[in-house]
Amino acid sequence: MFGRPNLALIIMLAHYLSSLSVGFLMRFHAPGAPSSQAVKNSGGNLLGRGLQSLLEAREKDARPLGRLMGDAVRTSVNTLLLIGGFIIMFSVMIRMLQDIGALHAMVQIFSTLLAPLKLCNTALTALITGLFEVTLGTQMASQVTGTLLQGVMAASAIIAWSGLSVHAQVAAIIHDTDINMLPFILARVAHAFLAGLYTLLLWQSEYIATITGQLLVSEMASPLAIAWGSTKTLVLIAVVLTLGPILWILPRQCLASIQRQRLW
Repeated sequence: MFGRPNLALIIMLAHYLSSLSVGFLMRFHAPGAPSSQAVKNSGGNLLGRGLQSLLEAREKDARPLGRLMGDAVRTSVNTLLLIGGFIIMFSVMIRMLQDIGALHAMVQIFSTLLAPLKLCNTALTALITGLFEVTLGTQMASQVTGTLLQGVMAASAIIAWSGLSVHAQVAAIIHDTDINMLPFILARVAHAFLAGLYTLLLWQSEYIATITGQLLVSEMASPLAIAWGSTKTLVLIAVVLTLGPILWILPRQCLASIQRQRLW
């Protein structure tokens, strides 16, 4: 996408770290909700129990093998058509916004709201495009006319957000379930923000600023050198990710233990 393989480690680490952070944050979502029921362990190894459950589900289904294969192919094709249809729909929507001038107006609004970040217009256009469709957004992020850092941060945020096209696909697939979309959307917002932030932190640990303010990549840097240059940042992030949940959960566990002792 960017034509720079040494950017892969930066983007990968940013998404791994942001995913772990979102997982820790969502740990505290809906604290009053009932806990999930523990799965009963009927003995045996995990693979054996999985095969046993598979056979039991197959016996309960009672459909012949030919019909199962046909239904699987039919469902897969319908899902592929659903995904492709949403991508086409949102791509057309972006083109319509561009033709009527609405995309330019949105860029002007975002440039005012995000003025402290000093993003160029192409980076803002990529972010707005990625708000709707992830593929077009990341493609535009790789072609920004500003600094390379702006393009990489925009691409990381867009990939983490995934676009309204993907959100619509998820909503269409889970519409027959009781799954709530709101936590998913909130998690995507947090993921996008954290992915951009971690990209900036990792970038500063490896990239240097020149007199002109442009951030340049060391073309000779190997993945090992990049990881070594990012050690201090990664250690700080690891400490925060490790101690944060411990400091939050440990007092609660101690209080729960004290309450159980009093009941006894």
